[in-house]
Amino acid sequence: MRTGRWLSFLAAALALLAVLFFPVKTEAANAYIIDETGQFTSQELLELNQIAEEISLRQKCGVYVIVTKDMHGYRESNFAQGLFMNYDLGYGEGEGASGVLLAVSLENAYFDCTAYGAAAKTFDSRRLQNLNDIVYSHLANRDWTGAVKAYLKQCDSDLTSTGYTYYVPQYTDPAINTTTVTTSPAERRSKWLSYLPFEFIGSGLISSLFVGLMKSKNKNVKVAVTADQYVINNGVKLNVSLDQFTGKTRSITRIPRDNGGGGGGGGGGSHTYHSSGFSSSGGGRHF
Repeated sequence: MRTGRWLSFLAAALALLAVLFFPVKTEAANAYIIDETGQFTSQELLELNQIAEEISLRQKCGVYVIVTKDMHGYRESNFAQGLFMNYDLGYGEGEGASGVLLAVSLENAYFDCTAYGAAAKTFDSRRLQNLNDIVYSHLANRDWTGAVKAYLKQCDSDLTSTGYTYYVPQYTDPAINTTTVTTSPAERRSKWLSYLPFEFIGSGLISSLFVGLMKSKNKNVKVAVTADQYVINNGVKLNVSLDQFTGKTRSITRIPRDNGGGGGGGGGGSHTYHSSGFSSSGGGRHF
C-alpha cells in the first residue's frame, strides 16, 4: 500500500510537470509597421502599413518596422536579426523569406537595420548603413512617422534602382534551429523560471519515492556486526596491473571553413552577406 501511495505522488508530480508553458510564436499578423509602445496613433499605423504593404507586394520583398519598449533580451549586435526571426517576417516562407527591417528600442534609444534572404543581396552593409543615417535625425527628434516614411521611401528606391528580383537563395549551412528563434531571450528566460517550482516539486517527490522504496526493501535486513561473511576462505588476493605513460603527443591540422560569402548586390559596393541568410549594417546607432 505504501508503494502505491508513492506511485500516486509520482504520477501527480509528472502531471504537474506536463503542464508546460510552451512559447507562443509572435506573429506579425500581416502587419508591416509594428508598434509595441503606442508611439503611433491608429490612423498613423493604418496609413504607414498601407504604404509598406504596397511596396512589399509590388517589389516582392517585405519592408518592415518594429518599435519595441526594450531589447527583448537581445544584444545590440543581434537585436534586429533576432526580431526578424522572432516575428517570422519576410515575403515568402522559411529560407525563401525576403525582407528588410528597421528595429527600434525606445528604452535603449537604439536602432538598427538588417535584411534577409534575397533582400540581403540588395541591402548590403552600405545600403543598410545609409538607411540608418536617413532615419537617425528623425528618431533623434522623436519624429516617428517621419522616420518610417523616410525609411520606406529609401527601401523602395533601393529595390528599384538595383533591379531587385525575388528568388530563394541556396544556403550551404544547416537550416536555422527554429527552437531558438521563435521566442526572444527574455521570453525563454521567463519560461525557464516558470519551470522551477515544478522541477523542485517533481525532484522532491521522485527522491521521496526512491527513498521509500529502498526503505521498504531493506526493512527486514539485519545489520552485520562482523565482516567474516565477506571474506573468502583463503583471505583476500589482489592482482594489480599498472601501465604508466610518461608523455603524450598530439598533432592538430586546421582546416579553413568556407563561410559562404556571396557577391555584391545590384549597383555595386562591398557588403557582408552571411551564409545564415542575413546581411548586417555593421552596427546600429543610439539616438
